[in-house]
Amino acid sequence: PNIYRNILRFRSYRIDVDPTLYYTVTGSTVEAFHNKEKFFETTIPGTDCWNYFLLEGQLYCLDGYDVTRIADGKISKGGPLRGDIQQNPAFRAGKVSPVLYWNWITGSAVVYLGSSLYLLKPLPGGGLVTHLLLENFDMDQNSIMSIYYDETARRLFLGSQTRGLFVFTRKQFYTLRSDQSDADEVYYAQAAYGHDEVLTPQGDLLALFRKGKRFPIIHANIKTDRYSMLIDQQGNIWCKQRSVLLGMAGMEKLCWGNGNCQRKSPSYMSMIKAIC
Repeated sequence: PNIYRNILRFRSYRIDVDPTLYYTVTGSTVEAFHNKEKFFETTIPGTDCWNYFLLEGQLYCLDGYDVTRIADGKISKGGPLRGDIQQNPAFRAGKVSPVLYWNWITGSAVVYLGSSLYLLKPLPGGGLVTHLLLENFDMDQNSIMSIYYDETARRLFLGSQTRGLFVFTRKQFYTLRSDQSDADEVYYAQAAYGHDEVLTPQGDLLALFRKGKRFPIIHANIKTDRYSMLIDQQGNIWCKQRSVLLGMAGMEKLCWGNGNCQRKSPSYMSMIKAIC
């Protein structure tokens, strides 16, 4: 949006594509010039000049939810916005139009609707698809005037007229499943195991890039107490079933019970006494 939108009045609005190509837009016409010579003109009546923007060197007009593309001397009706925005209740109600934020320096554009922000991407045929960037953020209350989205870092910068700079970074995470037929996929205690695996008190080892596996000894003995687990500095696994302690070195059982250890080293015994 432009803070002078309701103040400025002009007969035409110029949008430069490159040093030789530009468009001039009025309330009813669009003209294209190359080396200052007009080579294209079309009529689009009743459209606000502020609805026009560039994406990937092509001129678009967003009138409410309807998209029109003007490129290579042709007009393409792209239909309504597609993608994530269609799940927005305000979109389905159709009573409020999205607000366009066009960053002409970076050549990117986003729309704001119902406290959600969406990135615009071109589609073949002249349409635009939306990708959700941010939810539950009031752009008006925070006086956001400029937006930049770093697609590589997945980081969103919002410039406020009164509150400085907001920076949002999307955290990467993956949903893992054990793929065991009898698993309920409900996990409380968890421990990092190796470089990219997570061990659970059920004995299920969840892996990021390969199929997970199961520790049979843990699975056979830890039935209901799934709230405690740790891996010590030596890599030994410790978990418990109520008052009974289970210690393991890899697949080998070290301890079962209150101090019944197969290895009676001082470090294991002090660990057992501390836990039990």
